[in-house]
Amino acid sequence: MTKKSFIAQLANDNRRFYGTSEGRGVLRAFELTFEHRWLYIFELVQNALDAGARSISIHTTDDADALIIQHDGDRLLDQKAVEALSKVFRSTKGASTVGFMGIGFKSVFRRFLQARISGWEWTFHYEITQVKGETYGDVQPDLLGAVVPIWDDGIPAPEPGFTTRFELRHRADAASDLQADLAHFLPDTDHTPLAILAAPGLTRLDVGGRVWVLDTTEESDGTLEACARSDTANHRWKLFPVKFQPTKDAIARFLEHRRIQPSDDERERMYSEAAKPRRVLGLLPLDDDGTPVPPPRGRVYATLPTEVTLPFRLHINADWLLTISRSGLRDLDDNSWQRGIVDRIADVLTVFIEWAVRTLSELTTIRTAFAVLAPPSAEEGGLHRLLADERWFSRLRTRLEDKAISAGLERRLRNSRVRQAEGRHPSAPAFGAGISAAARLDPSRTSERARSDGRRSWIRGTCAVPTCRPSDRNHAAGPPPALAGRPSKMVESH
Repeated sequence: MTKKSFIAQLANDNRRFYGTSEGRGVLRAFELTFEHRWLYIFELVQNALDAGARSISIHTTDDADALIIQHDGDRLLDQKAVEALSKVFRSTKGASTVGFMGIGFKSVFRRFLQARISGWEWTFHYEITQVKGETYGDVQPDLLGAVVPIWDDGIPAPEPGFTTRFELRHRADAASDLQADLAHFLPDTDHTPLAILAAPGLTRLDVGGRVWVLDTTEESDGTLEACARSDTANHRWKLFPVKFQPTKDAIARFLEHRRIQPSDDERERMYSEAAKPRRVLGLLPLDDDGTPVPPPRGRVYATLPTEVTLPFRLHINADWLLTISRSGLRDLDDNSWQRGIVDRIADVLTVFIEWAVRTLSELTTIRTAFAVLAPPSAEEGGLHRLLADERWFSRLRTRLEDKAISAGLERRLRNSRVRQAEGRHPSAPAFGAGISAAARLDPSRTSERARSDGRRSWIRGTCAVPTCRPSDRNHAAGPPPALAGRPSKMVESH
């Protein structure tokens, strides 16, 4: 069967089902799942990453009525993928990702009336219509076109260097601002998504003509440093990866979330993908000198940002199970997949502390570093409540009982105080603010000097070897640097 014939058959099949009252009910249900109209950008970028993209381009057209997203992913756009794009509650991503029932692409129809797709010798489009009420002038979308693909030879092929192209046209609301959508995707106040995109291997991101060159460098201790450079800006982050190996019960919850019921011939592959180790990633912004610049409050990411915050002043990215709106975390209390990721946050903090103890030397830096780890409060509920639970603190205590951490920290403090007393660096304000984190966790394991100070928060440190220097900025728009080509190390967690 040719690609064109496949599209025609798929369109006929979908008209028969989705044209019924039951099918239209399914279409109305998916319309209610996206709280924000601009989420489509995140969804298409996530699809590009799942396809193995190293370069992504996002541009509006000159008339500002359309947006074009292209990527160079090497995952074939085959019949199963096209079928998934054309149906609701169906996905072909397998069990390696945590997308929810294959509806992410449909988010484009919250903003646009037409989606044109090309690549891998496919050229087809979807188009929805709007029906205007006679009495009140209300405008209602007819979503049947969102699942009925139409072959279209007039769609341009992807530009050289790209394999797949999405052209989104005809805004559903003529007053909507596509530049504002791009600002939601990458706001000036939060460039964390750049570090998250760099971690799996994206090396170039072009957003509205502003080219970001992304890179990650693996250190000998398994931590990473991420860099994002454009012609006008240079951003750096320290990344703290730990491994999350899901338990059998956690895998069951994941399969339920994804609605995965594999056939006999797919079962081994699907279950193997679901059981594979995942990565929980802590992210801490750095300045040009490699000194941490903690955010006022950390945020939870699942590649795309959620509306969930952290008490700690660093961000966490993981394969969370999201609510259908993509903005929150579902079933935190009784879902072993979610609780497994929550537990690994303690491991991330431990890796962070170990790194800080190895690299900190100046008292002023140590003092500000500890401020990263603000204490959680159960009163805030949700994730904050789990992080304030004794069970979670017990895991963190166990991780921090390594004597090398305590001894190393005390040695750093002692040496810093000696240098300060000798006048070898400027006097620093009183160390920390608040009660010692270590003393709160277990006073018996904290040195007498630390308990008497009683003023520590948590840890923040400097990056020992900068990989993105301010002097590199003039070359930011050049070709993306090559990655090391090997997966980063992850701290083992059990």
